[in-house]
Amino acid sequence: MKVNFHVKVIVSCVIGFLLVGYIIFSSQNKRFVYLKENGWYTIAIGKEIEKRRTGWAFKYNYKVSNMTYEGVINFNLGDSGMTVGGIYFVMFDPKNHDKKMLIKYPAVPAEINLDSIPAEGWEELPVSVPKDSIKNFLD
Repeated sequence: MKVNFHVKVIVSCVIGFLLVGYIIFSSQNKRFVYLKENGWYTIAIGKEIEKRRTGWAFKYNYKVSNMTYEGVINFNLGDSGMTVGGIYFVMFDPKNHDKKMLIKYPAVPAEINLDSIPAEGWEELPVSVPKDSIKNFLD
């Protein structure tokens, strides 16, 4: 039985698409796991919410070692619960401060003074939440 050339092309494209998707998913998952195990923490302040063609983007700033970095979270549906001027924890890579992840839980307590945040960040969150519960929340 002779297989049509078009069928071969379509099957090859589908397999290629699945392979590229797996590679992207795998690399993102490795980065996420690395941050959970080795990440440090600092504070981020919501900068703006921007409408984009495919959804919304929440931009925030955070400071590590007296350098300001910008992060963005994209979301598609509904309310993200994030606000401009809101204060959130950020988990970042202590070796490469551009690798980061904004976390909404736990909320930043009011007693944390924004002027007293260590320049290099915290190795552990400055609130009484076990790191395992954060890992469970992020999973």
